[in-house]
Amino acid sequence: MNPGLTRVLSPLVFCAALVAGCGGGGPDAEPVASTDAVSRINGAYAPATYVFRNQGELSAAWSPAPQLGQTTTDSPTYDFSTSMIVGVSLGTGIRCYIPTITKVVRSGNTMTVSWKSGAPNGPTTLACLHSWPLNAFVSVPQHSGTVEFVRVDS
Repeated sequence: MNPGLTRVLSPLVFCAALVAGCGGGGPDAEPVASTDAVSRINGAYAPATYVFRNQGELSAAWSPAPQLGQTTTDSPTYDFSTSMIVGVSLGTGIRCYIPTITKVVRSGNTMTVSWKSGAPNGPTTLACLHSWPLNAFVSVPQHSGTVEFVRVDS
């Protein structure tokens, strides 16, 4: 092979491998159907990624968010018989930074949840300047394997 061509192609092959490994879930990744679950379980969660496979896990993480006007301290209930909830919370902060789950894929025994947020330095407006739970949760089919979270650029 031509040495000049090898010198040009080697970095391109390396870059292609890097891009393929960045949040894409791999070549055999299959999209996973997801449904927004924030309205069902919104509350004040500690900043973290979450995988709720059963009611006990949800109840252990949930606490009421007083700014939403909630009058009960009871954990929301959810039917975990065929689905589970995955998501990310950035705690509480200005609404412009609410995260968004962009896609969920499965490859083998691994489910990958991609998400984005403008926090902590993204643009804001006056409408954003009050404290709000910064949560993104979706319902997905039950999965007993590993769940990974990948933050993607906003």
